Amino acid sequence: MASRFENNSVIINFSEHHLVSDTWELGQFKLYFAYIAANEEFRINRGDYVKVIEGMLSDPLRLSMVGPFEKCSTEVHEDLIKVAKASILMIVNHKDGPGLVQSSEQVRVTGPFSDFLQWVQVGNLHWGGKFQGAEFYNLRGWDIRNNEKHVAFTQAWLAGPGVNCGNHNHSEMNDNTFREIHLCVRNGSGFGGMVWLKDREELTLPLLNGEEHGPFWTWSEDMTKVVYPVHRWQAGACDTGSFDFWFAIEYPPPKAA
Repeated sequence: MASRFENNSVIINFSEHHLVSDTWELGQFKLYFAYIAANEEFRINRGDYVKVIEGMLSDPLRLSMVGPFEKCSTEVHEDLIKVAKASILMIVNHKDGPGLVQSSEQVRVTGPFSDFLQWVQVGNLHWGGKFQGAEFYNLRGWDIRNNEKHVAFTQAWLAGPGVNCGNHNHSEMNDNTFREIHLCVRNGSGFGGMVWLKDREELTLPLLNGEEHGPFWTWSEDMTKVVYPVHRWQAGACDTGSFDFWFAIEYPPPKAA
């Protein structure tokens, strides 16, 4: 299928059954997206990380999200998956990727529109001034659509040892707050992951290689808005200089879904 670059993102628009996107290589990691019709099968490489963006798998049984503040592995141990409900999948082939990521150059992007898919030190982003000089990097991004309806936006992040990626709760977005899930590709220390504030106490959910977390939000009474606690990605401390490398999958606000 053809993709295009628009509004600082690669647009991937699925409009027919059995469509597979282009493949992007982030160093030796490979990333692509696929739309699979209900009750169909799709062949992958055994061990791939398969994130269900939309829909449902029957074998292995997977939904688009696990429970709130929970986590699960996205790794698939079969080479053939079965789809129960028409699904959009994000697939990361990591078998040739390094065990540890130690620089943004190591995961430099090649593939369609790669001139525009560049790692940027977060301190150079318009909102990231407090991160000047930090080992914290962002890579935008893929806009996933179905018949031009926005389904999700995916972008990648890197954080070096011990980097605090900044407390936030998305409240500045008011009713437009997106719903955010993270998929960890490489955990540099084994301890990095999501931290959130509950009753003035910080709780931690480490995300290991291939793991994703469920909703970090609650719902308003009328179920039209999501409300986040204060949260952040916190990279673990380690002596190897290794980075946490993860994707954020951002679903639209409930009113737009």
